[in-house]
Amino acid sequence: MRRRAILAALAGAALAGCRSTPQPGVKIDPALAMMTPETAVALAGVKMDAIRKTDVYRRHSEALGLDQFSKDTGLDTRTDVWELLVVFEPSGWVAMARGKFSPGFGGLEPRMLEGAPRTFYKGYTIIGDERASTVFVNSSTALAGAGAAVRSLLDRRSASRGIPPALEEQIRNIP
Repeated sequence: MRRRAILAALAGAALAGCRSTPQPGVKIDPALAMMTPETAVALAGVKMDAIRKTDVYRRHSEALGLDQFSKDTGLDTRTDVWELLVVFEPSGWVAMARGKFSPGFGGLEPRMLEGAPRTFYKGYTIIGDERASTVFVNSSTALAGAGAAVRSLLDRRSASRGIPPALEEQIRNIP
């Protein structure tokens, strides 16, 4: 019996020693990472689940107008958006979002910014104008930004190889 206890203690100590150490760096949704253009000079990301758990978010979510935004668009940022990644390029920025926009974008496309102009561009419906546009790339990915920036990102989407190496290196060093 005593031998079993010693073996169990040794096995437990060995398993505890095998625990992986936390890896540095920030994990970015692979779909968003793959859409990041090579000309990106900075990124800002938000894991919405983590933000929603904060006291600051709970205290100020009403002031942000999330209820009205949800009512106007059908998109509930409090539950339907998982991750945001803002890509900054010399020419401007685009916000990319991953979330639950399905099926058929949950009817969001027709309701989103009701009355806003619709432009059909390379198989996508861009909602908005040159100042502010939104496009649903698929049922879980959306882009928003100035019209030219959104179209530019769509143009380069298939050529993107992911986050530029210089930014990737910096991301790996974030604790």
